[in-house]
Amino acid sequence: MVMLAAVGFAGLLVVILKSEEVRQMLLGLVQTALSTGA
Repeated sequence: MVMLAAVGFAGLLVVILKSEEVRQMLLGLVQTALSTGA
């Protein structure tokens, strides 16, 4: 069950990383979180 979830998550991650728009959005979120947290 855990293995299935891990494989599904990995597949989702690949799709997300291949999508340039989503990647840019995630990078923006991470940078915002880091700048407000620091």
